[in-house]
Amino acid sequence: MTNLGYLTTMIHPQSLPQGWQLVRIKDVALINPRRPASLNRAEDAPTSFVPMETVDSVTGTIANRITRPFGEIKYGYTYFSEGDVLFAKITPCMQNGKSAIASDLIDGIGFGSTEFHVLRPMSAMTPEWIHHFLRQPALLLEATNHFTGAVGQQRLPVSYLEELEIPLPPLQEQKRIIKVLNEQMAEVGRARAAAEARLDAVKALPAMFIREIFDGQEIKKWTRKKIGQITEITARQVDPKIEEFGKLPHVNGENIESGTCKLLYLNTAAEENMTSGKYLFEAGTVLYSKLRPYLRKVVVVDFKGLCSADVYPIKTYPNELDPNYLAWVLLSDEFSQYAESQSQRARMPKLNRDQLFTWEIPLPPLELQKKNVMRVQTMMDYANNIIKMANEELSTINALPAAMLRIAFDGEL
Repeated sequence: MTNLGYLTTMIHPQSLPQGWQLVRIKDVALINPRRPASLNRAEDAPTSFVPMETVDSVTGTIANRITRPFGEIKYGYTYFSEGDVLFAKITPCMQNGKSAIASDLIDGIGFGSTEFHVLRPMSAMTPEWIHHFLRQPALLLEATNHFTGAVGQQRLPVSYLEELEIPLPPLQEQKRIIKVLNEQMAEVGRARAAAEARLDAVKALPAMFIREIFDGQEIKKWTRKKIGQITEITARQVDPKIEEFGKLPHVNGENIESGTCKLLYLNTAAEENMTSGKYLFEAGTVLYSKLRPYLRKVVVVDFKGLCSADVYPIKTYPNELDPNYLAWVLLSDEFSQYAESQSQRARMPKLNRDQLFTWEIPLPPLELQKKNVMRVQTMMDYANNIIKMANEELSTINALPAAMLRIAFDGEL
């Protein structure tokens, strides 16, 4: 028998509460039960259908109810009935906890993705008990050690579930624990929703701060000058396969965070196996991602590196334009709306160089530019701290279900 090695401490029969047993799942549930030989349904009869994408990995429920004509799904899909537990067997769906109890099925039957294992509890176990048991993050992590198949399409074999041991209290105790768990999970769900709302609200702070400075009334007092008159793009193209250039950091649009003037991560050109020509930029360059301007991706770099052709490496004239001031202005609503209006193309919105250089930037004296940069950076530091705290709060809440499940299946609830 397979011990519960995914728990912090091994569970042995003698450590279970009185009246509990440690049993193999195959002894208390049918796994992938066969469909009836005949379902006696008309070809056009509406039938419940559950594709993988309708299973919500956060709540462990079927989020969207879908029906299809019986004739379209009677063959080639996984069969299940009311009360069966659907458990994703393919990575990464299994690792993400995609499982649910089949409920509210038309005529009590349904069909779904072939990547589900189906578990049908026998009389000694409720569907909710095994469903919660299989959703434990530690169990899902340990199960990855038993995947079979090619990388990227690996699956959890049925033999793993068959031999997996589950703590089994008496039926009434299962129902009591599940009732408490459901109440706790509902509280966590409400707390998560509130925390997510707070996080969404604080994520709006950076845009609000930029708008306050660069889209306010004060900007109307400043003179304007075309970007092309006070900047230049002179970066030369180099071969990243040459060692001198391959060891330099490589920046493309994916490395730049939207709306914050921050880099997300960096790899060298060699680490990213770059082979086509890239543009060499110097420290102090403003990198603006010209694809999909609505994403608002711009950053000022303090290092020498390479960028892709989808990024403009802009050098400012230092006596007229502060590079950080330019970067923040390029994130403003005014410029972004201009960029979006100019870049509409059939397949890929893209701002060309002439369009960029034609836009007239509000241009206060250099000292005032630097003052505004300091103001917005101070505001951004404040916003980042608030966002960090909101993320930590959400992470704490998201960790609660795992702790609750561990307590429940240790017999301590």
